[in-house]
Amino acid sequence: MLGRAFEPLFTTKPKGIGTGLGLPQVFAFCERAGGLATIDSAIGAGTAVRLYLPRAAAGAAGTVVEEAPRAPQKKEIQGLRVLLVEDNEEVAAGTKRCSRMMGHHVTYVFNADTAVNVLEDARAAWREGALRREVA
Repeated sequence: MLGRAFEPLFTTKPKGIGTGLGLPQVFAFCERAGGLATIDSAIGAGTAVRLYLPRAAAGAAGTVVEEAPRAPQKKEIQGLRVLLVEDNEEVAAGTKRCSRMMGHHVTYVFNADTAVNVLEDARAAWREGALRREVA
């Protein structure tokens, strides 16, 4: 189970008790911040989750030093457009939060019928040029 602990939606809790999104969110946060998260567990000793984050540069009296402005770089792709279809609001909220932390643009709908309508509307807007076309 330890190998799956950071896997989204994996949980050892009974249905309705947890979403399995807590540790994946921690992992995504650490990774996005340039760090990493590890987990160790031993029967009878417990479980330890360690977060390793980059140290901030400090100036006099512990104030944070701002980095010098960087030269403009090629604009990075700003995540994917994600249509999240989920009938469990708790799972949807966690998945949406986790996806947004990773830089994705999330549209959430409760059922397949609504998802089909959203997709048809998006397809029509695409044909009309209303959606920005991005190259991945």
